[in-house]
Parts: sequence; structure tokens; C-alpha cells
Amino acid sequence: MLGLAFICIGCQTKKMTDISLEDDSNLHIFDSVMIKETPLPKKIWKIKNIGEYNLVIDSIKASCECVMMEYDLTSYVKRGGYFMIGVSVKPDGITGPFLREVEVFGNFMDSPLTLIVEGLYYGNEL
Repeated sequence: MLGLAFICIGCQTKKMTDISLEDDSNLHIFDSVMIKETPLPKKIWKIKNIGEYNLVIDSIKASCECVMMEYDLTSYVKRGGYFMIGVSVKPDGITGPFLREVEVFGNFMDSPLTLIVEGLYYGNEL
């Protein structure tokens, strides 16, 4: 019988941590009807590191190019600290209701975290 063994030299196990959202919701509804081709107001989510290890955000992915994001990936977040991400939607080509998602990938349980923005856009028709 032939047995194979794989040894990974230099491999490290990613240390997982826990997070929470400051306002306990991954959903934000823009409650005003936009009537101009301008970005919607920005929603800022604060993601708190409540785990044992440093929080490292690996990447952030938006569901479409109309989603504008502001964040800083240059460092990790210590326990008790916050990672902030600002999200807005530029309504190019959107008419009526919309729903967009932002996925945040990192070393936390249940990664990715999906943030959702939705609202109503009627262009210059009103």
C-alpha cells in the first residue's frame, strides 16, 4: 500500500476572530426618493472586532460598479477597534427600486459579511 503525506513548510493557520456591527444591521434603506443623477447619501458601517485576535480585512467586493465605497485596508484592527466602510450608490441607469450588496472578506467567522443597500430612484421623472 502506498501512502502519501503532504507537509506544508511555512504554512500558517489563519487565526479567526469575531465581529459585530455597531447598529446590529447589515441592511440600510435610503429613505428618500432621489430625483437627480447624483450619488445617494453615504451609509457608514462600523464593524467592531470583538474577538481574541486582530481583524484583517482581506478584500471588499461590490455587486456592481455603481456602488462607491470608502475604506482603508492598510492595517489590521485590534480587539475592541473598528473597521469603517462608507457605501453609496450612484444611480446611473437605475429606475425604480434597487438593491445592491457589498461583501467584506476577512479572518472572521461566517466571512464574507454581506452589507445591503436598497432604495428607490426615479431619475428626473418626478
